[in-house]
Amino acid sequence: MIKIRPKKSFRHENSFVSMFWNCLKYKKALGTIGLVLVQFVLNETVYGESKPSFNTAENVSFYGVLHYLSDGDSFVVKNKNTNVTIRLWGIDAPEYDQPHSKASKDALEQLLSKKRLRIIPKDIDKYGRTVAIVEVENIIVNSMLVAKGNAWVHTYYCLEPVCDLWYELEEKARSAKSGLWSGGKAIEPWVWKMKK
Repeated sequence: MIKIRPKKSFRHENSFVSMFWNCLKYKKALGTIGLVLVQFVLNETVYGESKPSFNTAENVSFYGVLHYLSDGDSFVVKNKNTNVTIRLWGIDAPEYDQPHSKASKDALEQLLSKKRLRIIPKDIDKYGRTVAIVEVENIIVNSMLVAKGNAWVHTYYCLEPVCDLWYELEEKARSAKSGLWSGGKAIEPWVWKMKK
């Protein structure tokens, strides 16, 4: 029996991946075809400027070393003679002017510094950054930051089955009052930005 996690009402459900996944889960083959057509028509609306630009066949992982950090969820890696800006997929760390911003950035630096990083691209965002899952020494950095309470699962972008596990890690960090959850009410970065 497949256990289906109840979805939060504010999670974004318009991506092709989530629509296709939901149709497979509920075995609605005709619905899948219809949703593929809807996605094709609505593609610009759904993705806007951050429409995925990777060709699946070319979406190959690569390796690099940390060049410098921008904040708690983005950084630059050196790959051969090229610098590549990386944005961690599926999570969001505090903005530079939010509480816990420095601690989040420090946690990311500790995970990445002086190590060989495996970058698994998922997308290119509207700023030209490679949106990716990052692995270091068999640890997925994205999930580790959530587990330690240094980042949120991003409800708008994290729509794949692995995200359910990440939500559980976030809940455990919150219950343990780790990182972001150690003080008062933590405000999600996407909400913080809207309030400015």
